[in-house]
Amino acid sequence: MILFLLVIALVILSFIANYFHKYSLIFIIISAIIVLSCYFFIARYIHTPDSFIPAKQIQIYPLLGNYYNLLTESFKQGNMYIVDDTELQFLKDPNIYKTFPYYVNKNSNLIILQDLSYYNNKLYIYFGLTPLLLFYLPFNFVTNLFLSDNIVVLISSSYIFIISLFIIKNISKKITKTKIPIFIKFLTIILVGFCNYSLFLLIRPHTYEVAISLAGSLLLSSIFLFNKYNSKKQTPLLFLIGLLLSLSVGCRPQYILFIPLFIAAIIYIDSHNKINTKNIVLNNFIFLIPCLCYGVILGIYNILRFNSFFEFGFRYQLNSSKLSTWSFNFQDLFIGLKYYLFQYPILSSNFPIFSLAIPTGHSTGNELIVGIFYIFPMLLLLFFLPQIINYCLKIKNKNTFVFFVISIIIILCNLFISSVFGMTQRYVFEIVYLGIIVAILSFYYIYDKLSNNFYKNIANLTFILLFVFSIYINFSLLFCNNNAAFYVFSNNAEIYKKVLSFLS
Repeated sequence: MILFLLVIALVILSFIANYFHKYSLIFIIISAIIVLSCYFFIARYIHTPDSFIPAKQIQIYPLLGNYYNLLTESFKQGNMYIVDDTELQFLKDPNIYKTFPYYVNKNSNLIILQDLSYYNNKLYIYFGLTPLLLFYLPFNFVTNLFLSDNIVVLISSSYIFIISLFIIKNISKKITKTKIPIFIKFLTIILVGFCNYSLFLLIRPHTYEVAISLAGSLLLSSIFLFNKYNSKKQTPLLFLIGLLLSLSVGCRPQYILFIPLFIAAIIYIDSHNKINTKNIVLNNFIFLIPCLCYGVILGIYNILRFNSFFEFGFRYQLNSSKLSTWSFNFQDLFIGLKYYLFQYPILSSNFPIFSLAIPTGHSTGNELIVGIFYIFPMLLLLFFLPQIINYCLKIKNKNTFVFFVISIIIILCNLFISSVFGMTQRYVFEIVYLGIIVAILSFYYIYDKLSNNFYKNIANLTFILLFVFSIYINFSLLFCNNNAAFYVFSNNAEIYKKVLSFLS
């Protein structure tokens, strides 16, 4: 009940903001502060709060906490591996990839090794190099302290929130002619902050969450900057976009698939600006320079670890998923699509708090999850994208057209990859964080095209109802009973229980 009242209070505050429209900037700042304060509270106090403040010693916590600090220490000692099998004799088991769960059952402390990659008698970190280079190594070099995963996820999530608002602001100016009401803008900020699934990364800030959130922030930065590209004397901009995109690959290897999207976008915009073939090739070369350079660095890093330019350690991970023998199958794809898109939440014993469902049948993962159309129903507006894209072509706004096309391809790619590789809660973020931007822009476009006040009032009411449901269900799912399974190893379970009790 308290959670519901808090959501209604936000709606009331938005109407107050609409009434005092002369002070709209103040209310916009207030809404952003509400979101960022919540981010900080969750990152600081919910999970492993003792590790939040940087320390001189590395604090390792299950399941996958502080791996990047282990790698930082290894780099300082001139190594790329975490530990070898002389200290962990059980790793010498010739069938270790299959028998690892057996050793974990005998000694639960070994679960901290899960998802490390075992190769040639050594344990390596499977995760990408970019977070280490951007955060952990520089911070340790300057302060001689070890940065916490909590802080990195907090920084990345806060940046994603802010850059998302700038994208919405810039694109909405190009697809709308009428002014969007202040109360909708206010509620939009809250929606973006609380419904882009960043909360689920913040509440369990481990190594995967670091990689995913940082990859998202780098990719969004590339998209934001590309919207400013106009073909003329923008060599530094193209180089920066290429650099940011290549760094995202160092977080999530599959993001390499998005590099050809930007190449095609450069060719499209340059062609429509009547740039000659020589300069089109030159622009693409400038964009590709940082991609190729950082790609070589990542490739050499892979060779030094796994004797293969393209092997990040995926096949050598220690977990129960048998990734060493993994292969694509359509059944996993369809099971993943079913759960990621349509899995409905269930009512928990603490009515009316919703709970995440437990999916079954996938070859990997099967974590607690719920479909994105329940997390944020406004995503259904993505079905209007063909109409919006056609409008962008009609008004000859090339950059906005490119934005929507790139965005929908990235969303579909992430949905496909997530569905194939496992039912994992954090993967939902990679589907939603860009989808929520496009969905809200779709609403703005539809709102702008409504012919009279009656229809606009219906749209306003619909937006408010969707807002109430979306915020309520996101917080409900975040603190529901079965989600607490992630905090078995947390040293601050008490505050989690208090928050759950308060909200229900």
